[in-house]
Amino acid sequence: MLNVNVQGVWLGISLSIASLLGFFASKYAYKLEDIFGVQYGLLISIILPGIFYVLMSMILNKWGAVLIFILAFGSMNLQSPIFMDYKNRHIKSEMRATTLSLIAMLSGFYVALMGLIFGKLADYSLNYTFVIMGFIIIASALLIPVGEKHVINNETSE
Repeated sequence: MLNVNVQGVWLGISLSIASLLGFFASKYAYKLEDIFGVQYGLLISIILPGIFYVLMSMILNKWGAVLIFILAFGSMNLQSPIFMDYKNRHIKSEMRATTLSLIAMLSGFYVALMGLIFGKLADYSLNYTFVIMGFIIIASALLIPVGEKHVINNETSE
């Protein structure tokens, strides 16, 4: 947001608004599946932040940067409740705590590693870093499709 001369105070304001948007996105994320079905609802929840990251690389005015930042940060909360539901459906209750801890640990390691890589890339170009981040998210969503057959719990469907 500094490349388009956004004052620092807007980071706090934007984070507050984005967190509020994220709260509502998290609360109503299931509606994406109701409206678009499992496959497309999940795809939308994953791909939206990627699209917003790519858009952040293109924004040239400060109000556009603030708006896209809010939408990107807020939309990241769409996928969390959906994935949590899928994990709870597929992980047996006696293994759930350990499995979820392992997933959290591996996710934390991935985020830490990618944070270092993106931080180094941002030293060269913040715009290219946003594009790369967006394309990684979009490519992952398109290359690893999740359909209804992946979501149904085999134990409850028999």
